[in-house]
Amino acid sequence: MESARRYTRPRARTTPWRTVSRALGIGPLVSAELGTKPPLRVERYIFQSRRQELPALTLALLVVHLGGARVSGGGRLGTSGVYLPSFSVFLPAGCASEWTLEGAVDVAGVYLPGEVGERFARIARRSGSGVGDVSFADRLVSALGQQIVDELGAGAAADARYLAELGRLLMRQTERVLAGRAGQRIVPSWIQLGRL
Repeated sequence: MESARRYTRPRARTTPWRTVSRALGIGPLVSAELGTKPPLRVERYIFQSRRQELPALTLALLVVHLGGARVSGGGRLGTSGVYLPSFSVFLPAGCASEWTLEGAVDVAGVYLPGEVGERFARIARRSGSGVGDVSFADRLVSALGQQIVDELGAGAAADARYLAELGRLLMRQTERVLAGRAGQRIVPSWIQLGRL
């Protein structure tokens, strides 16, 4: 007699955004692909936890701190710092991160398609950022991140063409910041001086 095999439902491929949602323990307020080529996935989270870890993802992630409490931490391969709203962090693919939150935070996560994330990582390495995360402050990146998640919050009434334009500009400005042509790189030791 042949032994019965137990049927196991095949698992759905885990996406980076599902991995982040699982790590945070909550779902995003909004989550959508912008009509850019290649498409960008953008999510917004508002959450509060004392300590948060994100595993290494298969895609690069741009995190824009839109508001709320101070956050300290960063990529495990990079240097740690304290971040206030309007700061952004580029996490290349494969870069895990650890964060300590001092209260509730509002963040946008932009998942960068493979070729975009790889190009951004190369640009960051060439400009002297090493292989880990890159923290920066750029008013345009912050404003674009806020505008994108606000427009996505309109649901079905969101303007797809407008969102695609905002997404393209966000990518262009982030590339300029990583290349050192805009914004300000945040060196954690600068931030630490302000705490003395």
